[in-house]
Amino acid sequence: MLNTLTNYFKNDVYSLLISSNKIYINNYHKIVNINVNEVSIDVKDKRINIFGEHFILKKLDKLELLITGNVTRIEINER
Repeated sequence: MLNTLTNYFKNDVYSLLISSNKIYINNYHKIVNINVNEVSIDVKDKRINIFGEHFILKKLDKLELLITGNVTRIEINER
């Protein structure tokens, strides 16, 4: 439990939650690209590419993103 909390506060752990039309990313490092059809985010040692339609940025915080839209494909690649 203590390791989980320590990693969370050190920004070493990220989370990606996807529901029917929402994408929530926590502890991201860098926004590479956001447009209506693609979202690219760097987290720790990976790049997350999300493809779809009608993406709208609903929340932007230092550590959190909330995007709505229709997801068709997700790629997670090593950086």
